[in-house]
Amino acid sequence: MLRLTLKSNDLIFLEASDNYVVIHFQAGPKVKSYLLRNTLKRLESGLSGFPLLRCHRSYMVNIHRVKMLKRDKGQFKLWMDDEGVLAIPVSRSYIPSVTGAFENVMGIV
Repeated sequence: MLRLTLKSNDLIFLEASDNYVVIHFQAGPKVKSYLLRNTLKRLESGLSGFPLLRCHRSYMVNIHRVKMLKRDKGQFKLWMDDEGVLAIPVSRSYIPSVTGAFENVMGIV
């Protein structure tokens, strides 16, 4: 069995596709990824103590790594970098919990 150990501040986001989750994380100056055979729902319950926020059916983000919450053409996106290259969509059903998390954690919105 292979084990992936990360510091919580190195974790950027989780991206799901069916029964697989890609973990995107900071490794020095590079962003790397690791494919895991699991569901995002199962990981969400197991990682409840981490600063992870579900923002979409297929995404969970590290709230401390979000640079900006931006609304563009009626859709919210979470920018994980300063340039918006790494932008994670926010589903309509998750907008209240995402904006609430920003109010609580960052004192904005």
